[in-house]
Amino acid sequence: MKDSKILLAIVDDHQIVIDGLKSLLQGYDQFKVVLECTEPLQMPQLLEQTKVDILLTDVMMPGMNGAELSKIVHKKFPEIKILALSMSGQGDLVNQMITDADIAGYVLKNIGKKDYYEENPPQVGDKDQVVDIDNNQVIEYIYDGNNWGAGSTINVAGIG
Repeated sequence: MKDSKILLAIVDDHQIVIDGLKSLLQGYDQFKVVLECTEPLQMPQLLEQTKVDILLTDVMMPGMNGAELSKIVHKKFPEIKILALSMSGQGDLVNQMITDADIAGYVLKNIGKKDYYEENPPQVGDKDQVVDIDNNQVIEYIYDGNNWGAGSTINVAGIG
């Protein structure tokens, strides 16, 4: 069994958001938060000192917004995947991040897991993917109206 973890960095100008994300991730052994920062201007320098796989960045922060930070990180560290932490009214900035920094996706900060699925129930044919680091696979799940069933499996060398 592979012992590597996905290394995370989190930048948000609110420490309580960082603490909340760390708390949510505690039950998932495959993740390890190795960097956290409330000052976005400091993050590029911190990333030079510590290897990370994924950067979670707030969209709206004083000093440097998430779009600007993502652009810098993408240019200096193209191997780092970037996820934006967004409030619902920040679509333009998230779109800019997708275009300019090729971010991998975004996470809404203003709803919880239960609320998300209540407001956005899966539809028949919806697809989701899970990365199985131990077996170097990406498993695609398809919703059939009642359950999520395994669809295709893609073997990927060197993930994680």
